[in-house]
Amino acid sequence: MIDVARKASKQLEKSIATLTSALGVLEEADALSKPFAAQTACAEALESLRSIRELTPVLLSAEGAIAPLEAAARDAAERRRARFAGELAEALAVRGLTLTGRLPTLECGSLTIEFAGTTKPEIKVYYGPKVELLDTVAVDAALVAKSVAEALAELDTPLDEAAFLAELHEAWRLSVARHRLGPGEKAQIVDVLGEMAFGRQSAAFRSNPTGKGFTAYGRLRFAHDLGRLKTRRFARGELALGVATRDQTKRPIDHLWVAGTHFSQLSFRDAT
Repeated sequence: MIDVARKASKQLEKSIATLTSALGVLEEADALSKPFAAQTACAEALESLRSIRELTPVLLSAEGAIAPLEAAARDAAERRRARFAGELAEALAVRGLTLTGRLPTLECGSLTIEFAGTTKPEIKVYYGPKVELLDTVAVDAALVAKSVAEALAELDTPLDEAAFLAELHEAWRLSVARHRLGPGEKAQIVDVLGEMAFGRQSAAFRSNPTGKGFTAYGRLRFAHDLGRLKTRRFARGELALGVATRDQTKRPIDHLWVAGTHFSQLSFRDAT
């Protein structure tokens, strides 16, 4: 039946193309001024319509054959997804990582793992709840586990919190000065990121600031470091983050996602 339906579908496509062409001619050919063209177009249109009418029952009968195939394919796809989730959990466990969540969206640490696509499924690895796409991988548990483990290893480097807060305080102070804000005022969190990034550059870069010598420190890295702070207080003050408004979350330049919350401003209380 499937083969019969396929042949009927091809014939239907041909008939529809002929009908479309004939109707186009009839729109432009007046039966009185262009009788021969109109006559030919009418004959082609009528023949196409008869063919379409004859093919319709054949195509409709294919529904009974396709419906069970669809159900079987859907069940097989669900089993494949479930098997992949199990395989991925095992592959991550070997690396000391835990997989949580339910398909099509899973989580591992600060990462989201999404089973995306239907015809050509693939795995997308995001930081946070789809905050930033990190990788797109084939549906292969070993490859996905490798991608996830490498992303987490790059993010979860040792963090000296006191040193980080001191560096952050200096970046905030410079941002306040650069934008001529009053002492203790809140700076835009993305501006502070810019100061942090520049402060991390080498002496060689500062003497010749070109792309070749630049040390990257981007949004994702900054957000992750902020999110894993266990304390926000150090000798010179206490870190305070201002929650972004809904409008501010629409533009990356106006906010930063940190551990589940969008923030737009950064400051230190009781800082000197």
